[in-house]
Amino acid sequence: KALQDELREKNVRLEELSNTDGLTKITNRRHFMEVFELEFMRAERYQAAMTYVMIDLDHFKRINDQYGHLVGDRALIACANVLREGLRAHDVVARYGGEEFALLLPETDLAGAKVVAERYRRRIEDTTITVGEHSINLTASLGVSCCPHEQVNSIDDLIRLADDALYVAKQEGRNRVVFAE
Repeated sequence: KALQDELREKNVRLEELSNTDGLTKITNRRHFMEVFELEFMRAERYQAAMTYVMIDLDHFKRINDQYGHLVGDRALIACANVLREGLRAHDVVARYGGEEFALLLPETDLAGAKVVAERYRRRIEDTTITVGEHSINLTASLGVSCCPHEQVNSIDDLIRLADDALYVAKQEGRNRVVFAE
């Protein structure tokens, strides 16, 4: 009995590790995509709104180059913590790759997405990393897509629209939220 309990605990721990980004301790991309597919199917079935947000830390390469990878890691962890703090129970945040994060906001329409995305942008902007006598102010660019949308038939469409919006946010000067047209 004790061995079975220990094995069960170890299996739970192993599953947590396989679903979590090692650095930031938030959901990893692989697990995020599994949840995303299920939520997208649910949104389609029930004609429910859903929002997908891509978040990219601005000038992250410069932080890494100027202060080193350990400080870059601190910036990623700080951003992950900011994103995690504002989540509702059914929202999902993940480290998508490098300095990119993804947010899935089920049952959130365009009006709700505008409020949430801007709140996250401001919270990231209010985040500072201290390195010796230096303070590094973080900012992020956010690309947002929502469904239902006439151009969305799959999660790939939702991702592409958010990615395009993120590109526009960066082109327009960074530290802003852009919504897919």
